[in-house]
Amino acid sequence: MRLTTINHQTRQPETRSATGPTIQSRGTILVVDDDSDVRLMTQIALENDGYAVITAANALEGLMLFAKHISAQFTHINSARVDAAVIDLKMPGMHGLELAAKLRSQTPNLPIVAISGYGQQDFDTHVCRSAASTFLPKPFRLADLRQQINSLLEDAMTKTTG
Repeated sequence: MRLTTINHQTRQPETRSATGPTIQSRGTILVVDDDSDVRLMTQIALENDGYAVITAANALEGLMLFAKHISAQFTHINSARVDAAVIDLKMPGMHGLELAAKLRSQTPNLPIVAISGYGQQDFDTHVCRSAASTFLPKPFRLADLRQQINSLLEDAMTKTTG
């Protein structure tokens, strides 16, 4: 299997699978987590599902990459847009909720999966629901992440086409 990292300035609308034929990408996911193992595991799982993945090690980097893709979207026909985000809540510097709120201020309907070592109750007691679409406690199962992403993107598609 070949792992690829998306070019941060333009999105490759098609990716080449290990067997050779070109397949259409299912969308672009921004993954922001200060834990490199979680970032890599999440990237591999989502790329295996056909998504292009942009990764960032902290909230500021994630915000900058998101902004690059938003500006590139208006200047390049085949440029990337970010279709969803997976954001760790607890990171040094900017908190994941602050990042989620900033992303949502630019793209109000952006599907966001918040992930954290803290439990669901902590997620519910914070003002997370307004910033994130859903929550997965760490450690999470990759199948649960895939299900959440697929469900959120399906809901987003239904809202835009229906």
